[in-house]
Amino acid sequence: MREYNICIIKTEEPHLGLRLHLGSGSSLESTDLIIHSDTIFNGLCWAYRELYGEVELKDLLKDIINHKILLISSAFPLSDDVFYFPKPLHLSTKMLKGNDESKTDYKKIKSARFISKDLFEDIINERVSEYHVEKGFIHKEKEKVPIIKTSIEYRNRLDRISYSSDIYRCGYTLIENGAYWFSYSINDKYMDRLRASLRLLADNGFGGERSIGLGKASIEFRTVNIDEPEAPNRIISLSLYHPTREEVSRLVSNAPIDKVAYSLITRGGWTDPRVGSIRKKRVRCFEEGSVLPLQPYAIYGSVTNVNDDKMPIYHYGLCYSVGMI
Repeated sequence: MREYNICIIKTEEPHLGLRLHLGSGSSLESTDLIIHSDTIFNGLCWAYRELYGEVELKDLLKDIINHKILLISSAFPLSDDVFYFPKPLHLSTKMLKGNDESKTDYKKIKSARFISKDLFEDIINERVSEYHVEKGFIHKEKEKVPIIKTSIEYRNRLDRISYSSDIYRCGYTLIENGAYWFSYSINDKYMDRLRASLRLLADNGFGGERSIGLGKASIEFRTVNIDEPEAPNRIISLSLYHPTREEVSRLVSNAPIDKVAYSLITRGGWTDPRVGSIRKKRVRCFEEGSVLPLQPYAIYGSVTNVNDDKMPIYHYGLCYSVGMI
């Protein structure tokens, strides 16, 4: 059993739910169900600079790049104190029991995005469990799952000089009866500053389209215990993971096919308009839930400059992982 620090992101208005724009492509219409780790990191850096200044932010970034002192997972749904994790991408009906291995169950499991904590712990310890699939969530007992919806709204943009209007569409994610949670780890030297920065970020808003009120939340700091195996031989990523060249070489040459399951995602986009809208270089990452062999590294991944050296902009790609067998 291992204890993790977590941050819970919850709505300030329970009757309205938590609304966010979680960009997942080049269009404003696309929105995701996960608050990715690089999105949290970007917002955290903005808040840290607002509180402590640019010099202090550069010192923090130097420590993160050189010593990997900060680990952040992506944020996943939470409902009625049931924590949901990304579905392990190797998961199949053969690892579960309680239902016949039918084409229907296979399709439900394949399309699901999240798995409850108790079932997640069984899977990473290779314990066979009964399961239920409901609305994209897999769990052991029949739970009241979070209601997460994505929709598109029409919005109006007004030119400040000509006053001409332009209609555009924007996608947003709504979680009605739950919250989001993510885990973090940082050097004790920075812990208080990290939490202060997260409080400011919550006031400002997670994700995009904050100027219209999306992403504004309250946060709560807690700990949670995860039943990890004592002698793992694989990892599962709870964050986006951008490997170094050495890590890619090891994966290509050493990874047994039956021990690996992953999906790739391209991340890019623009910087915050408040610091100048700059197009970032695109990077490819392993998605949350990717299952990879254990490697001889304490921490996996990299923090990459996605702009020129004159004005570096960093993409956070360190892997927040949990051991599994």
